[in-house]
Amino acid sequence: MGQTQATPAAETPALPAASKKEPSCKICCACPETRQPRDDCIIRRGKENCLDLIEAHYQCLLTEGFTKEQVDKLRASTK
Repeated sequence: MGQTQATPAAETPALPAASKKEPSCKICCACPETRQPRDDCIIRRGKENCLDLIEAHYQCLLTEGFTKEQVDKLRASTK
């Protein structure tokens, strides 16, 4: 019986880790559906006028499984 009780407890912490999505590509290739409108806006209107599209792209990257640290590094490199 001791083993039966230990097994569910051991499996419980693994569930959140298993549900985390892994990126399927490099960060530069991810989220083309938000990257293209962001890039077009920046070219046509300037970065300061496209902050909503820029933020939408960062949120997409997080949704695709990139870590906050990876996205923050990208933010810092594009300022």
